[in-house]
Amino acid sequence: METAQAAYANAAAIGYYERALTLTEQLGEQVVIGAAAVVGLAETIGDLQTLLGNYEQARSHYQAALDGGAAQTVVARAQCI
Repeated sequence: METAQAAYANAAAIGYYERALTLTEQLGEQVVIGAAAVVGLAETIGDLQTLLGNYEQARSHYQAALDGGAAQTVVARAQCI
């Protein structure tokens, strides 16, 4: 029973995190959220997908986090120039 509850809670959490990620993408610059927070959302979804054994979905979210982190680094370096 606890395993089922944990799996359900993780699945529900994934839904909420994915909705937050979608909203930040849709709102673009209208929402005040840093790139690091968006990267964190993608990474957290990847962590939850891993817990559920959804490794391909986890890999996809981890890749999105890496790509977002790389873009953030480029922007930070450009701001220093």
